[in-house]
Amino acid sequence: MQWGAWSEGGMAERNSAIKRAEATGFGSISNELGKKAIEQLLVGNKKGVICITPINWSNLKLNIPLVSRFVSQKSTPSKSKQIEKHSKFGYAEVLRIVRQAVAEITSNNIPDDASLMTNGLDSLGAVVLAQTLSQEIGLSLTSVFALNHPTIEDMTDAIVKRIENEESDLSNPTLPRTENESSVEKTSLNITETKENQTEPIAIISTACRLPGDVTSPEEFWDMLLERKDCVTDIPKTRFNIDDVYDPNPNMVGRSYTKSGAFMKDVESFDYEFFGMSFAEARLMDPQQRLLLEVAFEAAYKAGYDKSRLNKSSMGVFIGQMNYDWAHIDIEDALADPYYAAGSAPSITSNRLSYLLGLTGPSMTIDTACSSSLVAVDLAVEKLRKGACSTALVGGVNVMLHPRSYIGCCAANMLSFKGRCATFDEGADGYCRGEGVGAVVLKRLSDAQADGDPILAVIRGSAVNQDGRSASLTAPNGLAQQEVIRQALNEAGLEGSDVDYVECHGTGTSLGDPIEVEALKNVLGEQRSKPLVLGSVKTNIGHLEGAAGIISLIKTIEVLRHRKAPGNVHFKTLNPKINIDNFNVVISANETQLDNHNPNSALIGSISSFGFGGTNAHVILESWGK
Repeated sequence: MQWGAWSEGGMAERNSAIKRAEATGFGSISNELGKKAIEQLLVGNKKGVICITPINWSNLKLNIPLVSRFVSQKSTPSKSKQIEKHSKFGYAEVLRIVRQAVAEITSNNIPDDASLMTNGLDSLGAVVLAQTLSQEIGLSLTSVFALNHPTIEDMTDAIVKRIENEESDLSNPTLPRTENESSVEKTSLNITETKENQTEPIAIISTACRLPGDVTSPEEFWDMLLERKDCVTDIPKTRFNIDDVYDPNPNMVGRSYTKSGAFMKDVESFDYEFFGMSFAEARLMDPQQRLLLEVAFEAAYKAGYDKSRLNKSSMGVFIGQMNYDWAHIDIEDALADPYYAAGSAPSITSNRLSYLLGLTGPSMTIDTACSSSLVAVDLAVEKLRKGACSTALVGGVNVMLHPRSYIGCCAANMLSFKGRCATFDEGADGYCRGEGVGAVVLKRLSDAQADGDPILAVIRGSAVNQDGRSASLTAPNGLAQQEVIRQALNEAGLEGSDVDYVECHGTGTSLGDPIEVEALKNVLGEQRSKPLVLGSVKTNIGHLEGAAGIISLIKTIEVLRHRKAPGNVHFKTLNPKINIDNFNVVISANETQLDNHNPNSALIGSISSFGFGGTNAHVILESWGK
């Protein structure tokens, strides 16, 4: 014999649990009922497993639809009778009822716009809430109502809309309505129309960033570039003690032969209350998630999107991230904490942003190594053109918190012994690691113009491809690089000679730089009447790995806006392996003006980003205005 809940004895003190079970359809057993059941079963000489619990079939059918197949249908009140009960409710009255029901079930006064599930409402409480509201207002709300409408505001809006729809149906009985529409709560989806033109330019309407060198804005970023500032330092002790694993001998296993990197300050700081989070949750979040939240919201806010405008919008979120050092840090009691799993998961970097801001468009974290955030740009462009989202928040983040990544990069001889990215220079011997976070807001050009948005630059074309079977898994493939540039040019409707500036991948490796320049020469070098200017931000702030592409994009926007390219730090003598014969190109340590002959003409800039596993991305920008 298996027993349900007893209403007397030890269970009597658990009235809340009993009430919740009854709302689902399962009643409680009194002592008298239990005694009768035992007597009947003992004298009946029956065999098998028998479960004893009172059932409220009406509630059970409501919460477990499958039950309806096995229970005879009884007549229900007419639609007009049902509407008589709730037609007197306006928005204010519904809001009052919802607030009161939530307060009684959770014993909390939860703000109208706060998530109920993170403020005391559990799954059983959600069932009770739906049942209570159904009885109070006269609607048939399913047990998942509170999950589909997670705030008091959302529930109130949904109930008021249901009332309006049912009253409208009663006054217009000839209007067709499907069975699903009559029985299922409808969610209003903000779906934009698909544009016929799949090559429509995409406007960049906002940018934000935090970088080494105390950079907290694109304006400070530009000033730092013009100053030719070298932001590389020794690894701060506040991150980890590199001396524990340092050895200048590159042949030593499990060691790092460099102590250098470009680091942001105050990565531990985070205004968790601004995002409606608790300290308990925030303390177990990867700092990459925290920083991305702040910078992405800043970019959205600068584009004119405050919290109210963001909520329930179809904005998409596309984030590039390849590092997950946080998962390798030993945090006391972390594994026993329910917040740790989400706090250390790369997928949550994008998903948390969508959740906290209420964004309903596509949301994903992309890891293609060093090309991650530029691949994210390409994907966002594609989704915007297909109408999958109205706007796109694209970003990248990279924070170094553990020596394991240094050890791994040194084992592969990727890092510079000198601790600097000497891009294009004869002394190039590898890259220097760097940190940073950047975000941009993208919108279809026609929509941005119609809405009067500030347009910083326009994406004309983008492409992503793969090396395929190259010299090795991590070796660059010049032919694949040429092809991805051609694909982006073709989408943009441009010739190679139209490009004025290229922000190169430019990691500063002795063979990688020559391969990249040769690819540019073969695609962009023909019939050039004006020089092609090459640059790499990695000479200032190192290689930001998963965030490199988005920071290169932000730099290129500033280059086009100011019509000049900052000099390349550490560049003195051209790498002799780089062949620029018959190539009208400028690689300089000094500031270079772009196209002085016609100051009002549009400029074209492009960005390359190559993942060490062979995923290549290229994006082409056009300046906007003067």
